[in-house]
Amino acid sequence: MPLLPLPEKISALETAQAAEVVRGKEGGLDAPVEQGGVNFSGGENTLCADTSERVGIPLPDFAEKTIETIKTVVPPFATPANPLDATTNLFREKEKVETLFRCVSEDPSIGLMAVGTDVGIPSEAKDFTCAEVLSEMSKRGEILPTVIIPSFEKPRNPEVRIPLEKAG
Repeated sequence: MPLLPLPEKISALETAQAAEVVRGKEGGLDAPVEQGGVNFSGGENTLCADTSERVGIPLPDFAEKTIETIKTVVPPFATPANPLDATTNLFREKEKVETLFRCVSEDPSIGLMAVGTDVGIPSEAKDFTCAEVLSEMSKRGEILPTVIIPSFEKPRNPEVRIPLEKAG
């Protein structure tokens, strides 16, 4: 992968709405980023793992406490690993989503949370629930820097996108 000059890197980060994450880390672009991936499907999980490996972002193992908490909210067939396929149905349950995001945010080995969910049109209940939880936790300062990675390219639903932008 060719290396981009600094201005192009910053421009790409601003386009991805991730520049503030980098600016807030000690060391800026040179700071290590350990990502915790939380997705609503196995396909997104695979994309998260493959992309992270391709660009050199480590996906460290979750701490034992994080794994135990994840097990309390995901279905028994889900594997509590990083990246996490939390399953689509979980993303419709606000309390479980908040528990999941909180435990990943509190994991000492994670510095950035990447959430795979749609913000497009049409949106589903899971998208609104995810956006609501992320917005509320962000306003309370209870969540790691988070990037949202939509699974498909399509127009963004302002009812999902705007509250997330307002929350930072």
